Amino acid sequence: MKLCRRPWGLLTRRGRDCVAAGRTTMEGIEKQITEALGEGGHAQLVRLLRRLLKAGQESHRSLVEAPIRGHDGLNLWDAE
Repeated sequence: MKLCRRPWGLLTRRGRDCVAAGRTTMEGIEKQITEALGEGGHAQLVRLLRRLLKAGQESHRSLVEAPIRGHDGLNLWDAE
């Protein structure tokens, strides 16, 4: 069994194939998002997702300035 050293560890050929398949899947998803939202909408979504990830690391409450409300008008941050 031949292993390939990568920053994420040692991968067999099957592991490298899985990584390649994942990348192909992500590229397809990115393409569909761009087709649906356009370049500007896609860029805006990427910024929002980065903001979500950053906020998740800091505090889920620092994500938005105003509360997020559900369909029933309840503040979703405070819903338990």
